Amino acid sequence: ADDNSNNNNVCQSNIALEGPWFIQLGNQSLFGLTGIPTLEIRLPTSYPFGKDCPTPILHNVMMNPQIKEELLQELQDMYEMEMDVGIMWGERCREEISILEEAYMTTQQQL
Repeated sequence: ADDNSNNNNVCQSNIALEGPWFIQLGNQSLFGLTGIPTLEIRLPTSYPFGKDCPTPILHNVMMNPQIKEELLQELQDMYEMEMDVGIMWGERCREEISILEEAYMTTQQQL
């Protein structure tokens, strides 16, 4: 049992908490963009125990700028100390990306 707990500690210590973290949000480039939709999370030095909110940045996501700003604000409003922003924010952004993908595919099929 001790060997397993030591192995877990070694694995956990290899994950850099400083960031930035990059989370792939989709498998393909949409709308003629040259990159895969990605969420970048810039972490404050106090993360995950501080009150300072990490900064979310979307890369290669083409959407209405107002909707994009609202999504980024929603992510920051969700933040609570000790929250795993990678999981929560990544899933929320994937939801939004899947809506964009469906709308794009529907539009393409109608052409």
